[in-house]
Amino acid sequence: MKNLKNLVISGTVAIALVGSLAACTSGNDNDTAPKPTATTSAPVASGTPAPGPSEAPKQEFPVGTVVDPETSLSDTQSAYPLADGSYVVVDQNQPLPENVQADVNAKASTTASASSDASNVAGRSEGLAARTATKSDVQQGTGKRVVVAWDTVGLPYADTTSPIHFWAVDGLPGYPLIVSRGEVQTKFDAFVATQDNPAEWVLVFAPAA
Repeated sequence: MKNLKNLVISGTVAIALVGSLAACTSGNDNDTAPKPTATTSAPVASGTPAPGPSEAPKQEFPVGTVVDPETSLSDTQSAYPLADGSYVVVDQNQPLPENVQADVNAKASTTASASSDASNVAGRSEGLAARTATKSDVQQGTGKRVVVAWDTVGLPYADTTSPIHFWAVDGLPGYPLIVSRGEVQTKFDAFVATQDNPAEWVLVFAPAA
């Protein structure tokens, strides 16, 4: 009877050991199984711009060439808009094409016609503003340094007794008032000869209609 009791106890212990081993084996399988790893994207350098479309290469054309307004021109060239809607190449270091010179002369002349009467005190400020705006437009459109001789009616000198036509030269030092067109040209030529790049300058005569 005692032997039978010992046998039962031994069997119970054996079963317990088998269960314990099974549990350990199951736990080891879980511990040794490969674990998923987190996927990380490559770091992006701070401040690095996103790639964009490449810029069109700059091109240089002979002055007067008709081009598309979106054409990428060299640093000294611009596409000047003419009244007929076309665009022609101008270069700040070369004389203006004849059709462009005629166009800026016409624009300036239109402004001069509306602002030529220097004796009209009431409209003097508006006239000066219009002249400034026109000169700025010409400079922006051509890329040139512009001097405009505005046809003006008034008393240019202290000893002038009645209103006369004279040129108010906007762009020369002192804004001189000159009666002779030839003298305007002479003073302009003398002035630009002292500049670093005389070719950048252009003279525009703006006669009042």
